[in-house]
Amino acid sequence: MLKLMIIISYYYPYVEGVNVHIPKIGRQPLFGKIVFRKQCIPALLMGNKEKIYFIVDGCHLYCKRFVTQKSKPAATESTSLPDDGNHSDGDE
Repeated sequence: MLKLMIIISYYYPYVEGVNVHIPKIGRQPLFGKIVFRKQCIPALLMGNKEKIYFIVDGCHLYCKRFVTQKSKPAATESTSLPDDGNHSDGDE
């Protein structure tokens, strides 16, 4: 945790929050999340790498960017109507 704490303390003004998964008793945490106030900070830490690697208290820690999945498009008005979108105007 020392290097992680150094990163957090150095970038403290830009850190919005730190969350670490709390597993069942006797198990190591598997993942965590650092949320930064500025989008540029992860880019500064990671450069052009997909993952960066730390050893924290003898534990191997990989860090990667979180990329949100694109949301599915909302249903359009014609597909959400009970008549299955059939809107004939009488013109054929």
